[in-house]
Amino acid sequence: MRATVVYINKYLNEEDKAKKLLSKGEGIILKNIVKQIANSAIRFLALTEELIDICLNRTFFADQVRKFIEHPLAELGLAIIRICITEVEENNIYSSDNIFDSQGIRKRTPIIQRNLTEQQEIQEHFKLQRDKIKLNYETELEQLKLERETKLEKIKLNYETEL
Repeated sequence: MRATVVYINKYLNEEDKAKKLLSKGEGIILKNIVKQIANSAIRFLALTEELIDICLNRTFFADQVRKFIEHPLAELGLAIIRICITEVEENNIYSSDNIFDSQGIRKRTPIIQRNLTEQQEIQEHFKLQRDKIKLNYETELEQLKLERETKLEKIKLNYETEL
């Protein structure tokens, strides 16, 4: 799950890690850290709900994300003022080093396996149906050929007897 997240942060105090990173000119690193934390939380929490529910209840979902990431951001010295999820789509890039990703993978794997099994069952069902229709078609075609040959034989016999 990938999301574009709009966030506004503030410093909790002067000794914070975030303030130190910014003073070193590493604002991009801080921005990427915050984005990774938020996106990891969104991916993890999205596994507990259907995509349609997330889209319909964005505010509720955003509040869940906020609660989930408050602590990791507080460790950086940041506090969330607002979070807004503007886009949600599937992303197949997961990092095994990221705890949220590894938890998400554990939850996602059985769901994917179940869906793959269902898909295979549906494909097998349609294959059986197709094979059954094909067999019926071939059988009916063979019967029609036999009927035609029989009629032709009768016509030949009738013709020969008339001569």
